[in-house]
Amino acid sequence: ERTRPFCTPLFDTHHPPPANAATTTTTTTTITATLKNLPLSPGSLEPDWGWYDEGAARREAAERLVHNHAAIARFAARGAGKQGMPPVMAPLADPNAVPDDSVVPAVDVMLRWVCHALLSDTGPLDDSVGQSAASLGECVQTQRRKLGAAHTRCASRRTVHDTDRPTIPSSAGVSDEVVASLTYLKDRVGVPRDMQLPAARQLRGHLLWASGKF
Repeated sequence: ERTRPFCTPLFDTHHPPPANAATTTTTTTTITATLKNLPLSPGSLEPDWGWYDEGAARREAAERLVHNHAAIARFAARGAGKQGMPPVMAPLADPNAVPDDSVVPAVDVMLRWVCHALLSDTGPLDDSVGQSAASLGECVQTQRRKLGAAHTRCASRRTVHDTDRPTIPSSAGVSDEVVASLTYLKDRVGVPRDMQLPAARQLRGHLLWASGKF
């Protein structure tokens, strides 16, 4: 502890003693609530990042999203999709997970708002993002109708079971599906694979902020 003062709080965060389970749960809830409020407060459990400007971190996160936006939106839709076959023990590491293509346009809209927020102040965006989130149900319904029509055309050329035909659920669950997609992306951001630590922290916080608009 004397030689590595930062290791103990970091280790305790991920490996808390059983007696402090309630305290850990409260801490996790507090951290999540804090991340939903932007801008994020400076600081991190990781040392030696004080030299990295918060503005630069937000710009890096936005650049990473824009660089491969179409693939990222579809990747995020795995959160609303189905597990792959064969099943795996760790859902977040499932290489065969199937995304829900019907929510991809809605996820793409929210990721564009996330980029906008990363590059500007979120305050003036709150109302606009909330209105956009409220209108995404029809966006998903339209996409599902298109996918259903395409599936019907394919089915007319072959014999399919009724269970193979896609269903078009009501828009009631659309919010949960988009939030699940944003949460999945938040949990899958890798450091340093995808971006540096400060940028990942900003992206995760902004994804939580966007999820809170539903």
